[in-house]
Order: sequence, then C-alpha cells, then structure tokens
Amino acid sequence: MKRRWIAGAIGVLAVALAACAPGQGSTAQSGASEQGDKAGGDKVTLSLWSWRVEDVKAYEKILATFEKSHPKIHVEFKPFQATEYPNILATGLSGTAGPDVAQLKSYGGLQPLVEAGQLVPLDGKVEALSGFDAKLLEGAKGHKDGKIYGVPFAYQTLQVLYNKKLFGDNGIQPPATWDDMIAAAGKLKAAGVTPFAVAAGPDATWTLPIVHEIFGNARYGSTKFRDALLRGEKKFTDPDFTASIKLIKDLEPYFPKDVVAVKIPDVQALFATGKAAMYPTGSFDLAPVLAATRAWISASSRCRRRPAPR
Repeated sequence: MKRRWIAGAIGVLAVALAACAPGQGSTAQSGASEQGDKAGGDKVTLSLWSWRVEDVKAYEKILATFEKSHPKIHVEFKPFQATEYPNILATGLSGTAGPDVAQLKSYGGLQPLVEAGQLVPLDGKVEALSGFDAKLLEGAKGHKDGKIYGVPFAYQTLQVLYNKKLFGDNGIQPPATWDDMIAAAGKLKAAGVTPFAVAAGPDATWTLPIVHEIFGNARYGSTKFRDALLRGEKKFTDPDFTASIKLIKDLEPYFPKDVVAVKIPDVQALFATGKAAMYPTGSFDLAPVLAATRAWISASSRCRRRPAPR
C-alpha cells in the first residue's frame, strides 16, 4: 500500500514530515523508506510537491542520489508556481490526491496544517533533528503542542546585494552607516539609477516583511521584541516597531517607480541588468539573480556581435 506522508519544507526553506493524508490509515509510526527498502517488498512511489519550479534540475540530482541508496523507493518531484502553491497544496491535503512529501512554509504558514492534523510530528522519529540549532527548529514547531513538524532544508540569510560596478562608476563606497546608505541612494537616484530593487506588486507583498526585517530589525529590537510580543508585554504599536516601519517609508523614494505594481522577476531583472544598484533580499534569490545576469550578458554579447545594418 502506498504510504501517505507529508514532508514539509519549512519557511525560509526548512523540511518537515507530516501526518497521513485524509482517507488513509495512520502510517506515521513507520517510515516509507523502511517499507520501500524491505528485501522483496514492493517498490514505493512517493510524490514530492514544491513551490520551487527553479529547483527542478537540483532535485533531479538529489533524488537520483537518494534512489540509489533506496532502490525500492521512487520519488516524483512536482513543482508549482509559488503564487498558486498554497491553494493547490491546501486542496490536495483536504482530499486524497495530496502529496506524500511537500515543502511547507515555516512559522505561521505551517500552523493551519498542524491544527488540521495533516502533518506528522517528527519528535523521536528523525535522529538528525538533534543536530540542528534549537532556534532554527522553532519555525517547524506547532504553536500549541510544541512538537516538531519539519526538518530544516536550508538556512537562509538576509542581506543587501549591491552592484560593485555601479558603486565604483558613481564614486560610492559600500555604506557603513544608515546615513551613508541614504546618501548613496540619493547620489544613485540623481544619476538615473534605481537605488533599491524592491517589488511590492500583488504577487510580491510577501517580500515586504523581508525588506522590513533587513532594514528595521535593529530598530525594533529583533528577537527581544518578538519574545516580549509573544508574552504580551509589547504591541505592534510600540514606538520602536512603528519607528522601524517609518524607516521603510523613508526608503520608498528610492524604490522603483510605481513599486506597488512591480513583480519579483522585474526587480531581479533590474538588478541583473545594472539598472538598480542594491537588492535587499535573501540568499534564496542568488540562483535566479545569477541566472538572469548570465542571460543578460549572453544577450548583450549577441547584440554586440550582430553586424550593423547597411
């Protein structure tokens, strides 16, 4: 019998195992790999869902390696567009056509699935969890029961990427202070360069908390504020938090024109083609940005080689 497991990749990318899909008997106490690797057992096929369409080639290599060491297991990787994935996943898990393994969002994105009983707690089932930083595992825990529902898949960092050439061409050193950064942004804007590649279109609003975290974290108090908030000692109307929001508002003049209509591929292209000097984002964006840069360089080279019309 095909075992129904839900594995989730948690948030800024972490992986979790979840409960049996609806309509299936509980199989959470024994692993699919154990079933699939039994000598003489039937080959098990597991479906893996993801919102990372850009990771297809990487997963082909990962799963090929996995299947070599688990010859009785075959994994089918099925990615969906990130904007459509939450609804598709919710529909799949509410019926019997959902995945066996799925990448999931951490923290708040995980909780509805935990509360619906659609994920398997991994406590005591995955030995490798003991090697992870406890803070990292917070994103994979159920709020109410405190159990772990995910195995971290990637440890992402947040930063501001910057274009060294644009900085050099405009006589700008990488800023060491907030005032330095604002001065650099003003100089770049005067030179006709978009200082910050930021998207705030309908499908990109999820990136705004990332921008806020990058620039506002130190202002509102980071994890100390979060912990005080959870204890009921602070509110989002706290002066430090509202001041951190104002910092982002102060940066808005240096964002792309009509930023509320700008999409993520637009800002990636702006930065990759040298039309924007800085890109506040996470390490998860490095691959698409590098790919866009290579594509632009290749296209530019073809244009330069093309003979001029007579």
